Amino acid sequence: MYLFLIPLLLGFALVGASAFTAAYTQRWGERGGQRATSILRNWLGIPLGFIGFVLAWVQSASGLYVAGTAVKMLGWLLVLAGSIPFIWGHVVLGRRTGWPSVWDTVERRSLYAHVRHPIYVGSILVFVGLAVLKPTSTV
Repeated sequence: MYLFLIPLLLGFALVGASAFTAAYTQRWGERGGQRATSILRNWLGIPLGFIGFVLAWVQSASGLYVAGTAVKMLGWLLVLAGSIPFIWGHVVLGRRTGWPSVWDTVERRSLYAHVRHPIYVGSILVFVGLAVLKPTSTV
């Protein structure tokens, strides 16, 4: 019943591997640190998290309420609104998004001049929109 939590949480933990790029680099050199981060985050963490999310979405559960047209429009609006900073943040960071390095600097232009983590903000808006679109309870 809750098996979707295994890939979801494992994926979430592995995505956090980019926080340890400096430690990997110190141990295996810059190229090895980038490779370790890329494998743990891009090749394992993101796909596992996505699989867990899809498994959670298709899990049957009773609805909390019947979403009307206005609620569905709000859900899709939140998904769209969250997609904009999510995609924009990835475009601004470019290659650094997938292959962080110890030599990366803090981004201070574009959307990053106003929001420190637009990719996270966008992700949260998308997830809230999806929760509005599929209001279920597993209790």
